[in-house]
Amino acid sequence: MLQKVEDLSSLRLEHNRLQREIVAQRVTIQRPAAERPQARVQELLVEVHRLETQLHQVGRITPELEEQAQLDAELEEYFERQLTQDLETAQSQSANDAQQLKQELETTKRMSKIQVNLLKKQHDAAQRQYKVVLLQLKQDRETIKHASGAEIEQLKQELEALRAEQERTRTKDARLNVRIKNMDEDELRGLYESGAELVGLQMAKIAELRAEVVKLTTQHETILQRGANQELLTRNREFAATDAAQRQVIQRLDAEVEGLKGKLKLADDQATEREKVMTGHVNLIEDYKKHLADVKMSD
Repeated sequence: MLQKVEDLSSLRLEHNRLQREIVAQRVTIQRPAAERPQARVQELLVEVHRLETQLHQVGRITPELEEQAQLDAELEEYFERQLTQDLETAQSQSANDAQQLKQELETTKRMSKIQVNLLKKQHDAAQRQYKVVLLQLKQDRETIKHASGAEIEQLKQELEALRAEQERTRTKDARLNVRIKNMDEDELRGLYESGAELVGLQMAKIAELRAEVVKLTTQHETILQRGANQELLTRNREFAATDAAQRQVIQRLDAEVEGLKGKLKLADDQATEREKVMTGHVNLIEDYKKHLADVKMSD
């Protein structure tokens, strides 16, 4: 655009210069003949013709350039106005975007604050719940501890009573064996008559002892299960501080359980021994019956 304006100015200057030069040449031509040679006049006419031709060309180009310059100026004004509008639109849009971002930021801050408060409340509630659960677990541990101790003591007493009963029965059986060996025929006959009742009682006692063994075995398995539950409770990370004490309790329970196992085995062995003795009594009575039958046949 600037280049076209400069070209137009140059053409205007050239046009003015040519007009001045043509005027000067015409003045020279119009001098008296005495003052100008004929050859010089001819040269001046040629020069005037050339200058008029150039002037005509410059005069023909100049309106086109002026029209083009005006059009360029209008285009430049249009583009400048359009650019100004675009700039104002962009500035307005930027201001709107900035305002929207500011509002979104404020909203995000408020939501973050609400979420932080909510998480804090949830954390406090979880801590309170944790304390309640921890207290309940401690109480359950103490309850299991006391209950296990009481049950173990009760089992000890029952085993001691069973052992005493088995000792009395063994002593009685030993005395009965000695007595049977020293009996005569009449005493053996009386023993035979009461043997059936005695065998029935002894068999019932054996069944009772076996039921007691099953009961003790069940109680033993219950104690083992509680011991396993106690060990699982010990593994809880919240009771790490008391883990050593709980392991001692578990070790003590294991030791007592092993003792109960031994006593259970002893009770079972004694019941088996009693069954063997009673079987011997039954065999002895059967032999006596055969002996009586043989005596009758010989008579």
